[in-house]
Amino acid sequence: MATFSLTQNWCSNSGVLLSAKVASHGVLSSHKGLRRPFRCTRGVRGGALITRALDEKLGVVIIDHGSRRQESNELLHKFVEVYKKQTRYEIVEPAHMELAPPSISEAFKSCVDQGATTVVLSPYFLSPGRHWNEDIPKLAREAAAQYPQVNFMVTAPIGVHSLVAEVLQERMEYCILHAAGKRDECEICAGSGRCKMFVMGDDQGEVSDGSGAAVPKEVAAADVNTFEI
Repeated sequence: MATFSLTQNWCSNSGVLLSAKVASHGVLSSHKGLRRPFRCTRGVRGGALITRALDEKLGVVIIDHGSRRQESNELLHKFVEVYKKQTRYEIVEPAHMELAPPSISEAFKSCVDQGATTVVLSPYFLSPGRHWNEDIPKLAREAAAQYPQVNFMVTAPIGVHSLVAEVLQERMEYCILHAAGKRDECEICAGSGRCKMFVMGDDQGEVSDGSGAAVPKEVAAADVNTFEI
């Protein structure tokens, strides 16, 4: 019976990327070779795609890069709460690839401690760069090595998706309206004073910081073009 190796293989019925040993008849294998029935199904839970392993309890780890800035790390925790509420998965844990806790290993352990028998690690990344190709799979294998009876997989990053385009457009529109004085600061920019429109000069000539280098000048809210948003 032929199986696929640890490469990108799409479940033809659901569009779920399987980055674990998946047999052609639909068996998900652990890194120790333990085979368990696996199937991909579509479900309606906040519009999410539901992936179920038969007779399994699923744990989800959502991974970002990690930052030395606590404010950045807290955004992942907020996203995990939103994701958990919308999908209604019981076991969802945040993990930072580096620089801050919880680590991938700690999040994996937390899932297992809560009863997960399959752990799906989902990178909160846009592109499939080195971290997705090398670092995260390596850290996932190291975490899973402590639990030889637990199945695991690393899914694809977010990539190119129409919903991402919608989110990006929504963010841009909100920021432009804020710069025009028509919206309050969003939760990301709140208190930073960074969401402003700038120009690299004015009617009196180029703005300078004293060293001769041009610096941006804030555009007055009344002069911000909202492009009929």
